Amino acid sequence: INVSAEKTPLPDDIQRLASELASVERGLIICGPDTDSKLAANVAALANRLGYPLLADCLSQVRCGPHDCGMVIDSYDAFIGDKEVTASLVPQVVLRFGALPVSKPLTGYLEQHCSARHILIDNAGWRDPFQLTSEIWHVDGASFCKDLISALKGERAGRKWSERWRNIAGTARNIISGKLAEMTGMFEGKIFTELSQLLPENSLLFAGNSMPVRDMDTFFPSTGSPIRFMANRGASGIDGVVSTALGVSAVSPGRLALVIGDISFYHDMNGLLAAKAFGLNATIIVINNNGGGIFSLLPQASYEDVFEPYFGTPHGLTFKATAELYGLDYCLADNWTIFTEAVRKSLATAGTTLIEVPGDRQLNARLHKQIRELVIKQIHQSEAGNGKNRS
Repeated sequence: INVSAEKTPLPDDIQRLASELASVERGLIICGPDTDSKLAANVAALANRLGYPLLADCLSQVRCGPHDCGMVIDSYDAFIGDKEVTASLVPQVVLRFGALPVSKPLTGYLEQHCSARHILIDNAGWRDPFQLTSEIWHVDGASFCKDLISALKGERAGRKWSERWRNIAGTARNIISGKLAEMTGMFEGKIFTELSQLLPENSLLFAGNSMPVRDMDTFFPSTGSPIRFMANRGASGIDGVVSTALGVSAVSPGRLALVIGDISFYHDMNGLLAAKAFGLNATIIVINNNGGGIFSLLPQASYEDVFEPYFGTPHGLTFKATAELYGLDYCLADNWTIFTEAVRKSLATAGTTLIEVPGDRQLNARLHKQIRELVIKQIHQSEAGNGKNRS
């Protein structure tokens, strides 16, 4: 355990680590949820210096921005759960920054490769619920990256490992982008891809728990636009999402866009009073699939006799009257043209707009599965064509 009073790395320890990493090609950098605005540029520079792929959680503040994103992997959730792919991507060392990533397939991958050297850089405490960490550095992440870069000598010659990661990720992103472009129906995941094109610089994108934050992680691509991502991770699912997002809006210079599920929205509708009372500028997108969408992707969905009343929990509500109650603008966006126009109008005008997007839980689950299967199929074909250059 490395600890210093100033939360900066100790020089001797940094030099030792730099010497050890110099001969390790198969390394990964994983950035989980974090709020440090200084981390992105520094950890991206470290990834380039080491030649390590950088798997950037949507909440890490590293996936998007003006920093060098050449080593950023943004589509790992779509392929990292495939046993054949992950069995062939065996890391020797993992540098992890921040909290545990949103992606369950990614945490499964880390557990699968628990024999690697796992180094956690986190000055917030011991955030390692899976007990994978080999060592923890209680230091500032940005300082750690800068000092380690300075201590590294020479350039890494072999880059086959990082090239393979980027090729696989590129295949995944192309499949996802192509499939979403074909979709005319209101697929929930496509909301985040659309927002990546619509949100102005320095916007704040807040995602509800359950499906929204997971869809944001899977479908919001790496871009050069500085977007800040937030969610109530660690809080109890549906509690206070509207209130938290509007509270953030009240103290943020950029425009807020909140994407939230219908159950979470219903649970905290009274939080909308803040938008009216304080004249907040926000775009609230409610995905109304008449229940808890995430459960349709879980094993309990197969128990049809109990699934709907106890997990699906349909409510039969729509939310136009809610917008009227709190004096908010409202739009029912049941196609992508209306959705795009409504988001653009809301972002360009003062006040808060409620955009309701109808969804279908069963269809959504099928489309998620279909996209993942297409991604994996294409990766397997590409790998076979390249002679399965495994590391």
